[in-house]
Amino acid sequence: MLSPLLFYTPDSHLQSLDELWVDELLCLVSWNKFIEKLDHEWVGLILYATILLNANVAFLAILGVGNGQVGFSHSAAQQASYLSISMLFILHKY
Repeated sequence: MLSPLLFYTPDSHLQSLDELWVDELLCLVSWNKFIEKLDHEWVGLILYATILLNANVAFLAILGVGNGQVGFSHSAAQQASYLSISMLFILHKY
């Protein structure tokens, strides 16, 4: 159900696993290549997440973004940036 929200990435990983799991046997060399590929993907995603986090923090540091608003009334851009930062921290825990 969530696959479209995740840009069909789970489907591609499931297809790769189906290709590895032939006759209910698993080849260690193929498995290691698959895990190595996933590891490289995660390293790339962590790099993008770090860049996004830095951009969000820099955006929130700009004084004119909030138009002088004080308290809990933030602009839509600030709320989106806070949401993005919180999602990065939530996903980082898992």
